[in-house]
Amino acid sequence: MRRLLSNLGINRSLFHTLESTLVTLFFIQALRYLIGALYSRVASASLTGLIPPQVLPSLLNVPGVVLQPTVQQEIVLLVYMVGLTLIAILLGRFRLMLLVGVAITAAGRTLMVADTAITTAAAGALAVGGGLFYLTVLLRLRPSVFAPTMILAFAVDQLLRSAGNTADITLESAYFTVQVVLFLAVMVLGAVNLLIDRRALRARNAPLPERGLMSVWGGVAFGALMFLQVALLATPNVVSNRAELPYPLVAPLMLVATLLPLFPQSRILARQFINYFDSSVRGWVWVLMIGLALVIGTRFSGGLALAGYALAQVTVSLVWWWLVRPQATREINVSGLWMLIGVGVFTLLVGADVLTFEYAYVRDLAPPFEVLNATLILALRGLRGFGYALILLAALLTTLPLILSQRRIAWANAANRWQSALIFVGIVGAAVGSVYLTAPPLIFAAVNPQEIRVGTYNIHAGYSEFYDYNLEGIAQSIERSGVNVVLLQEVEAGRLTSFGVDQPLWLARRLNMDVRFFGTNERLQGLAVLSNIPIVFDDGVLLPSIGQQTGLQRVQILPAEGQVVTLYNTWLGLLLESAGGRSIAEQEQDQQLQLNDIIRVINQHHPDRVLGRTVLGGTFNNIPDSPLIQRVDDVGFSDPFAGSLIERSATLVRLGLNARVDYLWIYPEIANGVGVIESSASDHRLAFVSLLLTPQ
Repeated sequence: MRRLLSNLGINRSLFHTLESTLVTLFFIQALRYLIGALYSRVASASLTGLIPPQVLPSLLNVPGVVLQPTVQQEIVLLVYMVGLTLIAILLGRFRLMLLVGVAITAAGRTLMVADTAITTAAAGALAVGGGLFYLTVLLRLRPSVFAPTMILAFAVDQLLRSAGNTADITLESAYFTVQVVLFLAVMVLGAVNLLIDRRALRARNAPLPERGLMSVWGGVAFGALMFLQVALLATPNVVSNRAELPYPLVAPLMLVATLLPLFPQSRILARQFINYFDSSVRGWVWVLMIGLALVIGTRFSGGLALAGYALAQVTVSLVWWWLVRPQATREINVSGLWMLIGVGVFTLLVGADVLTFEYAYVRDLAPPFEVLNATLILALRGLRGFGYALILLAALLTTLPLILSQRRIAWANAANRWQSALIFVGIVGAAVGSVYLTAPPLIFAAVNPQEIRVGTYNIHAGYSEFYDYNLEGIAQSIERSGVNVVLLQEVEAGRLTSFGVDQPLWLARRLNMDVRFFGTNERLQGLAVLSNIPIVFDDGVLLPSIGQQTGLQRVQILPAEGQVVTLYNTWLGLLLESAGGRSIAEQEQDQQLQLNDIIRVINQHHPDRVLGRTVLGGTFNNIPDSPLIQRVDDVGFSDPFAGSLIERSATLVRLGLNARVDYLWIYPEIANGVGVIESSASDHRLAFVSLLLTPQ
């Protein structure tokens, strides 16, 4: 019986892997959350810093409002927690430190969903710091389970996010009981593993304990590899949008690609392949393979792109085995320092990724730092369109251990057939589970309506005025409006700063509606249309944009046979003081160029000026009496909100500001009522118009 269990891999190493996978999963979940949380809390603190002190006390209970000292304390706590990796240099040789890492990580992760005075960001900092400390000790004392642990943790994270329609269901308060059970389970497992290890080490004729370490290049690769996973390859909805393929098709395949390196035969094949090359070029061959796969994924769409991303995930995940190497008898182990270097690399890559979307809002520095405006600030604004290059840079950094290691091949050349069979069954089971979890729900379309309600809603990436992330509030606002179709602007489909959630997909499934997304920036930020009326066609074009890249989305719906309604959805550039170093007049000129292109595109679609039933809507970021808005009225569309009081038509309602910047123009004049939904879920409000579908 003992031999059978050993053949199946049910031994001490299995329990080590179970423990480390749970702890690493907590770490990954907290890390994903913390990126978005710090982004939103820093943004909120920057806003509250501009509010007069006498007004601020009245806003302290407003969701999302956070004061600068609170954010500073959270950041300081995070820095201290990350610094725990340095303590591992001195104490990492003691196996008790594994249990300490388990306790800190699990406690922080549990506090993230507990109703306590500790903020979720502070709790996330505890979990991230504890996780890094645990991984540093793990790779030193149990190096053989490090790579399988990272792969399994990312795979489980993918499954959990599939269950939440790309949102992490474990961040909901209803998950608290489950998290407490997991906390207790991992603590017991950690204590049992510690006792078993100590007994095994004291046994007569016990083998020497394994020892591992991470080099400086392993640390750099760790940071880059973590970035590739959370920003792209282990986030299937990001791959789905970049490849322009349905999420239910992409998610199972990317999960299999994540898990495939655990299959022993895949590592044997990798070893055999790399053995064909001289040791001096092996690493470069692997770089070229990953780079080619990523270029195919990023430069193409459809099945070819998906194949490229899947191959990239397999080859990248195989690198986990190269980040840790055996430690010589008298070799000094400073893995904690190199892990800290990895954290720095990850932070820089995440920061660059944020700027590839928000390059247009980098402001000039004030004196005495204005000398940097022509160099550093200009370079930061130049990160526009740099997303693909950033991915390739991360891939290069990931493979540094392969390039520099010429005396060993990290992939073992042996496999147990029973373990292989068990792993194969596990991979197939995970794929089946992913297919089930990502299956789209049935959509019950409106049947032959005599009237449809169309809305426009700028959801501000799911954030309120003070950056409270409330996608559920967005969904409730849409429900309350009773719209059949809603045009969405400032939508994100997997950015790190919006917690990796595919917002159009999540909202569509939450509201039981069909969805079309048009990515204008890195294919992850743009415009979307939700509809419970059949969508028969959609496309989009990019608009000339000196500032943030935007576009025009076209969607056609079919309420009844022969009754096509064409919807145009857009978002024009913002008017901000010192945005990108440009004046308000220059930004208005940018808006005019965009509107000119919108009119040109509509004229191309309807050269005879027979528009049929058409709606042009979105966020135009200008007031009704501006020349820009007046021009839309002059080209044949009518404004059903014209003449309404600002109190009833304002769509941008902020502290001390009521303005109408979101519009719905219709052709012909078939409106049967208008309205604006009061909600603080976004910094904009949803405006709607009811359209009669009587024969023209």
